[in-house]
Amino acid sequence: VIEEEIDKKLVSTDAYNAMKKELSDSEAAIHSQSKLVEARAAKAASLKAELGPATEEHEKLMKEAGLGDFCPDCPWGMGLTCRKRVEYLLENYSDDATTIGCIAKLVKEGKTKNGKCLKPS
Repeated sequence: VIEEEIDKKLVSTDAYNAMKKELSDSEAAIHSQSKLVEARAAKAASLKAELGPATEEHEKLMKEAGLGDFCPDCPWGMGLTCRKRVEYLLENYSDDATTIGCIAKLVKEGKTKNGKCLKPS
């Protein structure tokens, strides 16, 4: 009857204390996970900074090798990116081919899809 008059649901002291404990435990878990996210973000930033020069060197070497036309992340078609296409070809058609060898052959042959990617220079 009181609940109807005040338009609120009353709970027992035990239920209230259990809710308070759950909220407190949740806050601690959130704090702990926030620290983990911060640590992982710092690690990711560190790795990204470390990767920068290697990425630049990789791009330079690809261009020097005549493979600068290869764009690994653009959509090739059939739900594949060019990188996934190379992986598919390596997995299904060759036991002794290398990734660079496969890319080189595709670039040399000018294997294109919809006029995109892998265009010979």
